[in-house]
Amino acid sequence: MFKDVYFSPIYVKSLIKIILKLIINDECGTFNISCDNRISKYKFAILVANIFKLDKSYIKSVSLNNFKMVKRPKNMYLINKKIKQKLNFKKIDIIDEIVSLKKYYLKNFKIFNKYQ
Repeated sequence: MFKDVYFSPIYVKSLIKIILKLIINDECGTFNISCDNRISKYKFAILVANIFKLDKSYIKSVSLNNFKMVKRPKNMYLINKKIKQKLNFKKIDIIDEIVSLKKYYLKNFKIFNKYQ
């Protein structure tokens, strides 16, 4: 996982709720919908593994610079201040997002029940 590529992920169920609120409120414009946190792909994978109690030894830290591929931005972090103001949200936290994902999987997929 890239240690030097940053983003601000959001759980798809949260994304859907936010989009529906924008539609219901008849909001127009361009909005960055993301969590508040800027995190590297590597640290995100470690965080998910910790919350899901998965083996982190499979996650390796690498630099994007070590790969010859199409140029990609290293910083894909989005500032979500506008969406939070429009919808009166205090925070969209990455840990809350991952915990919500885990709860969904524990409820809906028996294979993950051992991670309770």
